[in-house]
Amino acid sequence: MNHLIYFKYISCIALMAFFLWGCGPKKADVSCLEVTEMMTSEVSTAGVRTLFKVSDCNGNPVPDVTSRDVTVRLDGKIMQSEGNVSMVLNQDVAFELNTLLLLDMSDSVVQNGHLAGMVAAARTLINRLSNQGHNVAIYRFAGPTWFSPVTDFTNDLNELNAALDAVAGGTGLGTTDLYGAISRGIRLLENRKSVDILSAESMVLFTDGTDEAMAASKTTADHLIQSSEVYVYTVGLGTDVNQEELEQFGKNGFEWAANTDALKTSFAKITALIHDISKSYYLMGICSPRVGGVRTLEIEISKDGKTGILETRYDATDFDIVGCTPAEVAFPCLNQVCGTVDGFICGTCSDGEFCNETGQCLDACDSSYECGIANGVNCGTCAQGLTYTCSDYKCVDACANAQCGLLLGVNCGDCSDYGATYACSETHTCFDVCSNRECGIVDGISCGDCSEYGATFGCDSNGACVDACGDRQCGTVEGVSCGDCSSLGNMFGCNNAGVCVDVCNNIECGSVGDVDCGECGSGETCSVDNKCVPAGMDGMAWVRISGGEITLGCDWSLDTNCDNDEQRVPVTLSDYYIMDSEVTAGMYAVCVRNGGCNAANVATTTGCTFNGKENNTAPINCITHEGLLEFCSYLEGDLPTEAQWENAARCGHDGVADTYYAYPWGNTPAPDCSRVIMNEDNPGCGTSRVFEVRSLQPNAFGLYDMMGNVSEWTQDLYGEVLGGCAGESCINPQGPPVGDEFVVRGGSYNSMYASAFRNAARDKEAPATTSSAIGGRCVREIFE
Repeated sequence: MNHLIYFKYISCIALMAFFLWGCGPKKADVSCLEVTEMMTSEVSTAGVRTLFKVSDCNGNPVPDVTSRDVTVRLDGKIMQSEGNVSMVLNQDVAFELNTLLLLDMSDSVVQNGHLAGMVAAARTLINRLSNQGHNVAIYRFAGPTWFSPVTDFTNDLNELNAALDAVAGGTGLGTTDLYGAISRGIRLLENRKSVDILSAESMVLFTDGTDEAMAASKTTADHLIQSSEVYVYTVGLGTDVNQEELEQFGKNGFEWAANTDALKTSFAKITALIHDISKSYYLMGICSPRVGGVRTLEIEISKDGKTGILETRYDATDFDIVGCTPAEVAFPCLNQVCGTVDGFICGTCSDGEFCNETGQCLDACDSSYECGIANGVNCGTCAQGLTYTCSDYKCVDACANAQCGLLLGVNCGDCSDYGATYACSETHTCFDVCSNRECGIVDGISCGDCSEYGATFGCDSNGACVDACGDRQCGTVEGVSCGDCSSLGNMFGCNNAGVCVDVCNNIECGSVGDVDCGECGSGETCSVDNKCVPAGMDGMAWVRISGGEITLGCDWSLDTNCDNDEQRVPVTLSDYYIMDSEVTAGMYAVCVRNGGCNAANVATTTGCTFNGKENNTAPINCITHEGLLEFCSYLEGDLPTEAQWENAARCGHDGVADTYYAYPWGNTPAPDCSRVIMNEDNPGCGTSRVFEVRSLQPNAFGLYDMMGNVSEWTQDLYGEVLGGCAGESCINPQGPPVGDEFVVRGGSYNSMYASAFRNAARDKEAPATTSSAIGGRCVREIFE
């Protein structure tokens, strides 16, 4: 049996009705010991239970305090320990201990041959801590972007050793990001703290170098260490480390090893210090005298010449000392071997047992259970025959009243013996699926065709043979030809309704089927979507997007990542054209050559794509807002409004009451490099660059890279309300009239968090910004 006891944190507000009169400890620092109250509560009408921890004045845990080191005073008078006070030693007090192991995976660790020694030393830490039930997480770091888990918090030794095996087979990840790793590690542990379970958090950082990544400042790292309750230990290896700095960061312990042979000893010493944390918590039970009213309780700890005092108060108005036993007050699980009492976990049962309501372990499978999982225990399987299965803990013949199909996980056969047109019904009986049909296919079964009625007859949804063409002039319905439009002239074709129409209506150039719809003017060329565009833009296509009444923004009831500036806004949009891809560097080069764009609006530093070549199919980036606006004007278009952009990205509305989706493809799965060009391990899906346009599949509207590759400039100035609509429905919103920054949408190849690729995610940038992560696309009005 595991008789460990767990304690829950309870806030001052929650304690007002249940716990003591005074909430919040009073600490007195006497000769460098600190005694800190963790919890004090009324256990019965006579007893008081208090949990406290002991540390030195530097915050280091003080283990192995015994009852001989404790003096208890009530209202200033010493209480006799026998009969009134019972102290449970710390080995009987268990709580959650979380240790974060940060391993430097910079190039120097691998190149200097330190990797194997680091992994071997780290095993000494995980072997001991996991065997004691401590949770350990292993993270690797290098800078400035590498801070990732090898394995999350667990006390499974096999899982932890497998994680270290993965580290041992790793490669160098760049420069050392010491300050950034410390800052991220502290924040990770602070966020992990539970409000329900008493826990202590510690961090062990190993490095063989100094900070070179400059991702965070030393001041920030030091401030986080000193202001946090996290225990911090550091281990340095070799002569390249700054020992003085590492010792400062290791506020609770620092070890330095001259070589990898000494590294195991360094890790072993740190492990022993971490173990002391769990030994510094103590539990005491006190039977209070009958005298009512507010009482002052003082606990004095004296050990190794140092003293600390904890003082708290409680209300004993309703106390009755009769029948109070201090050991029962301190340890509520005396009469239970499992379950919980007042938030204390009293233990667990052995295999084949379960914990009943009185906290006793009983056999889970008695005579009433033939099979299945009862009370968390496997009570056996059914062996009477192939069609037998377990139902409500009894073995039953699943197919006793069934002819076919799958019932209770058992295959009861098919209907092939009855005939080719028979299938299995929902009631597991065989029936003729074609009994009232002339034709068609039902559940993969053919019920015939309509060839005997004539060439234009087809099968309707009810399985009846009908004239498929009806009033149609042309086209094909369910494989039946209803004629063509050749008799009306070369410009006519068949529409979806089976009516012959002029197919070149709203087509600017090129051919539609066998119909020639004309040519473009001088200096223009026909795009793939039959629109006249400036010469050199052959790969560009305009996609028509339907408008209508839609609601933009983030649905807070469905999406936990909503930001304050993503409030839902109902809008009405007109139809419009939008480019199917982001503007390429080659397209922009054509615009510059023809005098429509100013190359000064594009930067050409490292990571920028513009090189003047007209065959460059990478998206233009490092371009100002004005530069992209010039290009769109050259195409007789404009930048999309924020509402137009989000409408095109979402591709899910029905024109009246659209369905909300977090991402263009739905609410799941989360973005990865199969859907989005993003920072997955490294920017650009590991390439550290943008991809050519149309590298991944388009969304349902046929638009490429609406999420990822480069973020996209919009026409709107940034405002707290999307579209500048002030919460009211508006028509074709243009954004707020004034502002200093423009809205940027869509996330980029350098974005690593899934929230950046949500349909509602918003960002903003100054118009003169030239970032390798920002480009865009254009829109055009529709004139009909």
